[in-house]
Amino acid sequence: MHIVRKIKVRGSDEPVEVPLDKAFWVHDGPVAMNLKELRSAIEDMSDEQFEYHTARNGNDFARWIRDVLGDIDCADALSDVASRKEVLRVLSKFV
Repeated sequence: MHIVRKIKVRGSDEPVEVPLDKAFWVHDGPVAMNLKELRSAIEDMSDEQFEYHTARNGNDFARWIRDVLGDIDCADALSDVASRKEVLRVLSKFV
């Protein structure tokens, strides 16, 4: 049985169902099910957690937003962003 939460994708009136196994799992941290929760998690995560998701294998945030939420514009805007301040600035435009 999958646990599902409904979220809204930017620009769409229809909620998208995201199974828990598709959530963004912060390394040693919380689970984010949508952009608002992701932004909150990024605000609260340690520098080590942030670097884990941005320095080792590309930008995990952008990849999840593109592949799971389907928000290409937001993902593209985040793809080359490296600082937490800039990531939060970009996400604020899309939440």
